[in-house]
Amino acid sequence: WNIDDDRAPSPHPLSSTLPPSWVVCGISVDESRNIMFVTRYERDCDPIALCLPMREIELSLESIDPGHGADQATAEGENQGIFACAYRKMSAIISESDRTMKTGSSCSTDEEKREWWSHRASLDRQLGLFLQAIEDVWLGGFRHVLRPGKILPGMRRFDVPWDSSQHSAMVASLRKSIQSCLSACLPKAFASKTKPIELSEQLCTLVLCVAHKATDADSQRSADKAGHIKYCEDRRGDWLDICSMLWDLYCYQGAAPSGDDASLDGFSSSLLESMRQFIDANDWAVRDLDDTSSPRQRPHLILALDKHAQQIPWECLPVLRDHPVSRVPSIAFLQHRMAMMNGRRSATSPRDTSGPPSPGKDAGDLLSILNSAPAGLAGSATATGDAAAADLAGLTVGGQRVFYVLNPEGDLHRTQTNFADYLEAQPGWQGVVGRRPMNYECEHGLSSSDIFMYFGHGGAENYISRSQIRSLSRCSVALLFGCSSGRLKLAGEYDAMGTATDYMVGGCPALVGNLWDVGDKDIDRFAACMLQSWGLDRFSPGKIAVKTD
Repeated sequence: WNIDDDRAPSPHPLSSTLPPSWVVCGISVDESRNIMFVTRYERDCDPIALCLPMREIELSLESIDPGHGADQATAEGENQGIFACAYRKMSAIISESDRTMKTGSSCSTDEEKREWWSHRASLDRQLGLFLQAIEDVWLGGFRHVLRPGKILPGMRRFDVPWDSSQHSAMVASLRKSIQSCLSACLPKAFASKTKPIELSEQLCTLVLCVAHKATDADSQRSADKAGHIKYCEDRRGDWLDICSMLWDLYCYQGAAPSGDDASLDGFSSSLLESMRQFIDANDWAVRDLDDTSSPRQRPHLILALDKHAQQIPWECLPVLRDHPVSRVPSIAFLQHRMAMMNGRRSATSPRDTSGPPSPGKDAGDLLSILNSAPAGLAGSATATGDAAAADLAGLTVGGQRVFYVLNPEGDLHRTQTNFADYLEAQPGWQGVVGRRPMNYECEHGLSSSDIFMYFGHGGAENYISRSQIRSLSRCSVALLFGCSSGRLKLAGEYDAMGTATDYMVGGCPALVGNLWDVGDKDIDRFAACMLQSWGLDRFSPGKIAVKTD
């Protein structure tokens, strides 16, 4: 969390250069100490930095064959840290999924097919429970820090005018309510000599947000016999997390004693009642005002994950499932790309991705980008002003020039049947179908097209080398519909690397990939739905007719 005092640093440059609809969150894991660091950056707000303890995730793997990962994951995890133990459980689920994909073709009777599908559904549920546990156990009451857009949309919206004086007055009132409640709950020996801690706006709105989720809202709100507000049971733990954090803030400053359960319960009840009164007086502040009707204004989350955190599918957490989420190798990498898109590192218009700019060469070596000073990278972006920052959220790519590689190994017959007519029907699109592309074909396709589509195994690394991708003078948007095309491999003490990293260093403005292996039927359905939702089907008179039989 952030405390606004004389020692607090000036706002991070990223906070002044982000588009209004973007939120950037960094997640790092310290395996040796079992803690997780979460940072949040958004436009015109001081960053939030959280140090969260990681508790063990209880997850039964009963439906997984003991000979295929469950026992191994449990046994190996006994002598590992909490994160390693949790990741091994997730790996056991994915490994079992890989195994069942190979055995599905051997199911001949209806009963065998039903059992196969039942087992697949059980694995899907277990992965869902694992992700729910990540959110509940590791993030708890701080899950809303990952939420794109304002923590409380009504507090300040980026797409409607707002009164800055009214906003400042409301934040000041919220801060005063929290501080008053804290002071009132302190023992007299401490209350008389305690100086109020100046809480940041972000922290205050987080407290209000969790309080709003923790109580029975609006017409569902009810009181017990004593007249106290009731908790929503599934959010009581979240509220206690927030209250513990606030109490610890005062303890660390020597302004409060170490809280016992009774003190914490009394403080949490008192603060919840105070927040309820604030919500009643400012009900517009907590209304769900998110407007997703405009793609340009839809809040977007960008994750910067360390080598450990990148192994987890954070995009699928329940709190993020209805929001667009992207990944970048680091915050410095993001700032470098923002500077390029603002026109400081490119001579073309930021809305034109079909011209001859050289983002790959501008990007340079990956290590030089990741080690660059963030302030230096962001400095060139600030000179363009607010208009350029706002334009970043609306960058588009044309769909008239597409290069595709479909079934290069010749063993994905169903996939070729599903997409060949659609891809070959558009005169402006080029590609190869049913054969291995020549080395120069992939390089030319990536450097000269708007979009590069790959329907095969992996991420096309068998047809174009890593050095070729990294040295591209220009790189198109890459849609890699292959198994584990977005997976990064651990490299000991170094950052994780993979095909997706090569594309990003080569200047790829956006990449879609898979974090693990998937079945061809599933990825075909996903690819068809994605191409249609992106509007790419309008460029081709051919139709996508996905057949899964």
